[in-house]
Amino acid sequence: GNRLAILDDTGNAVLRNNWLKSGWINTPDGSLSGSIDADDSNVEGNEPGFKDASQKDFYLTENSPCIDKGSDLLNDVLPANNVTMEYMHPQDNTPRNIAGKLDIGCFEYNDGSLGVNTRNLKNNPIKIFPVPVKNTLNINDDFFKPGAGKIFSINGKTVMAFTAFDNKIDVSSLRHGIYFLELNTVKGKITTKILKE
Repeated sequence: GNRLAILDDTGNAVLRNNWLKSGWINTPDGSLSGSIDADDSNVEGNEPGFKDASQKDFYLTENSPCIDKGSDLLNDVLPANNVTMEYMHPQDNTPRNIAGKLDIGCFEYNDGSLGVNTRNLKNNPIKIFPVPVKNTLNINDDFFKPGAGKIFSINGKTVMAFTAFDNKIDVSSLRHGIYFLELNTVKGKITTKILKE
């Protein structure tokens, strides 16, 4: 359907750091005896900024209003329920690369740069492009100065290893799918997801 009821009749709901469609209402018929508390941490609009919702591509676009509008969970549910992973098709997960504040939704926005889970590195990420990649993966490494590394499958199997590269990695031999690129850098080992088309 195209309707969502937060409450049935009674109770209280607190909405924080959610995307809500403009014009949303507490209840369609006025029968709600409970309460809904929604503050200005929520983002309202006509579209959340998904890449292609009709094709079930719920990654965020660069202009999505949901970027950096999430929030850390309450201490009562941490650390057991901390948001550290995101869904990876089919039926898998991958580390959620958070650079700055959480994004609203199941996926962090990825502009092709490597999201490192350290806030003070946000302004100096490695740029990895294009996303997705067909033949050559380009790496802008002015800050991290990467050296050796490897590419491994979602099952953890190493499919490519290298000891040095000239800011380009030939991935043309890889089959279509999702892989992880691991780089050894002066700042330590860092990993990001890559999509091979």
